[in-house]
Amino acid sequence: MAKSRFFKTVALVSAAFLPLTSFPSLATAQPQPETSKTVSSTFDKTLIAFEPKLPSPKKSGTKKASRLFAPPTDAPSTSRGGGRRDSTICAQDKPPLLGEKDKLPKSLTFFPVLPEPTNDQTLAGGFTISERPTFLVHIPKTSAYAGEFVIAEKLNKGGEKQVYKTRFQLPAETSGIMRFQVPETLSLEVGKQYVWYTAFACNPAAKGTPDPNDPLIRGVVSRVEASKLPSMDLSSRVTSLEQIREYGKAGIWYDAAAKLATLKKANSKDPSINQAWSDILYDVDLQEFSAQPMIN
Repeated sequence: MAKSRFFKTVALVSAAFLPLTSFPSLATAQPQPETSKTVSSTFDKTLIAFEPKLPSPKKSGTKKASRLFAPPTDAPSTSRGGGRRDSTICAQDKPPLLGEKDKLPKSLTFFPVLPEPTNDQTLAGGFTISERPTFLVHIPKTSAYAGEFVIAEKLNKGGEKQVYKTRFQLPAETSGIMRFQVPETLSLEVGKQYVWYTAFACNPAAKGTPDPNDPLIRGVVSRVEASKLPSMDLSSRVTSLEQIREYGKAGIWYDAAAKLATLKKANSKDPSINQAWSDILYDVDLQEFSAQPMIN
């Protein structure tokens, strides 16, 4: 009960890994950070066409038992709004017999590795205790070759303020899980809500700038103070996997998932790590990604 009240309090406030410049597969990318300004590019204008929405508890009902991550009922979220509609695949990559209303398998799409949202009208999100959390995105085999990564702060009066933007390149003919990290120049503030975006350029003529119809992935993050969380044993006497389970039990998605992704990248054949990775994805209904390699 105490933890539930804590998360509600945090969620009602206005609203790690490698930096992009050190990704092995992105060595040629030239980051172009833009800070503390209202988004102004064509890509950005299509994103800020919605108002913030306070999180609401999920509907009660029978839930499957969690294996590693216990999703909080009041995780941060925000309305999708009526602006740009999210797309998850390059137009030229769509299966030829797929109808407009047919649902694509997640394995064929760009997809945020996040707990499912409350409903179809909200964006998925989670908590972190890190100043510079890491975000995970599933990358399919795709015609896209580059993209933009943006972080925006939700404002008290509604709307957003862009606090970071950079461009990146995708490795050719590679699918798997890619990590995007908040840069050293930016620290997320406790109690504030942020939205992060990854948009992917599918048209070579666009020179790496995503088109409004190109794939767009969005997620929400809210930083909380570790000292106010239920007791977690993150001391050096416990193993990395045990620490990850502590994050999972406390409902701290970004830290649990990102730290586990780092372990999986370094120990891809370790059965205990692979099982933990499978468990955390099972808990958020993304188990089809469990066999996907870590790209970076």
